[in-house]
Order: sequence, then C-alpha cells, then structure tokens
Amino acid sequence: MRGQLIVVWLEDNQNGRDHKSRVKLVKQLIENKGYSVLIEEVEDLQRAKSIISDREKRIDFFISDYNLGDGDTGLEYLMEIRKNQMYKQFFVLYSKNEYNERFAGE
Repeated sequence: MRGQLIVVWLEDNQNGRDHKSRVKLVKQLIENKGYSVLIEEVEDLQRAKSIISDREKRIDFFISDYNLGDGDTGLEYLMEIRKNQMYKQFFVLYSKNEYNERFAGE
C-alpha cells in the first residue's frame, strides 16, 4: 500500500488566507488517515494541463477553484483530465461564490 498521496491543486489566488487555510485543512485530513501528502499548487490552467500530460506522474486527487480568472474555469480542467482518460482520480471543484451571488441574475 502506498503511503503518500499526491494532490494537484489549481488555484489562481494562492496567497489568499482562505486558500492557505483550505490547503492546511486538506493536508491535515489526509495525514489523519495515515498518509503523507504532497500538494502541488498550480496557479494557471495551462500549467495544470501540462502536469496531466505526463503519463508517468501518479496523481491521486485534483482540486480546483471554479473561477480561475481570464475566462478560465476549473470545469475546463476537469474536462481535460477526463479527456486524458484519468477516471480513477478524485476531482474536487469548489467556488468561493455565495449561493445568492450565483443565482442573483436569474
């Protein structure tokens, strides 16, 4: 059994306090399950796509912010991952928008 889990985390605002606290929490939760964790933080979609093109690299989880700025979204990243037939990996997509903000214009 492997002792280390590898996470690729796509977030365009890595210096934000919210992001740092989420990374800390995820790391702690994984370590509490008995694993060591390597979280590779990536700031832009193109760099994240280049990581998944390396077939030799084992990745266990993908985490992505939905709104990446410049018109890019985490959903594009998920579609690229699935296009590369990476179906065993977990993918978490989150948004910092409040529920009311997303549906205010409807």
